[in-house]
Amino acid sequence: MRIWFLLILGSFFVFACQTPEIKSIKDSDSKTEEDTNSTKDAIIENRIDTGITIYLTFDDGPYSTTPAIDSLLSALSIKASFFIVGSQMQWSKKYDSTFLAEKNNPLFKIYNHTYSHAITNGKLHSYYAHPDSVWLDIEHNKSFLGLTSNITRLPGTNSWKIGDYRRGTKEDAYQVIKLTDSLMLPQSFIGWDAEWRMGASKQMRYVDTLIKKVGELTIKNRQHQKHVVILFHDFLFHSNTALAHLAHFIQALQNKYHPTFEWVENYPGMSQSLTASNEAGN
Repeated sequence: MRIWFLLILGSFFVFACQTPEIKSIKDSDSKTEEDTNSTKDAIIENRIDTGITIYLTFDDGPYSTTPAIDSLLSALSIKASFFIVGSQMQWSKKYDSTFLAEKNNPLFKIYNHTYSHAITNGKLHSYYAHPDSVWLDIEHNKSFLGLTSNITRLPGTNSWKIGDYRRGTKEDAYQVIKLTDSLMLPQSFIGWDAEWRMGASKQMRYVDTLIKKVGELTIKNRQHQKHVVILFHDFLFHSNTALAHLAHFIQALQNKYHPTFEWVENYPGMSQSLTASNEAGN
């Protein structure tokens, strides 16, 4: 099974790196417009609408692993959301081109993950003890990356604020959310429902466990039941095995649950939340 996925993965990268041959009209397939429309109609009829929406979100980039992730997702035509840390850009000039390629890819959307990523010698508590400084860190990253979105994922914490919807209220980071509430700042925060951990990058059994968990979340009694946000970290995809596992994960989700893959800005209530916040700030 693993060899099969590695072969599939290799074909993705070859596909992503090749320049498509430009054919003249004479060289093109002789299918008629009627044939094409019939094929499209058949695809639409066979599509299963389960109402499930999955949000693939990647944190902490850009990394050296990011281009391979982007190539795989592009080959599969999968939408994804990337939460970028501005300070990462200082480590390599290559990250500038990686970021721009990601920003210009129509399948991807870029969001805020703070500039510093709470660099306080691993002491998140110290970072979140000063919510006003965290807000400045968010604003600095937004300006540095040229972002227009007001959607942020706070580092190291699963805290949510989308309109009146709240999760993670006992986390240290919730003080930042309370600050934005008190000042009516135009900001939404999103966490995650399930997480891809190191084990999934190494062993398929952990991937299959995550696939099962996604299915369980879609029938669990919770708000926005059929919407599942999945957290990944760019640095977990150093190997071809990890990338093959990611390809398997996405294709298994498609085969089992027939989901739509979306950007987090389309999560329920998100657009209304940002519209209301912007109106309040004016």
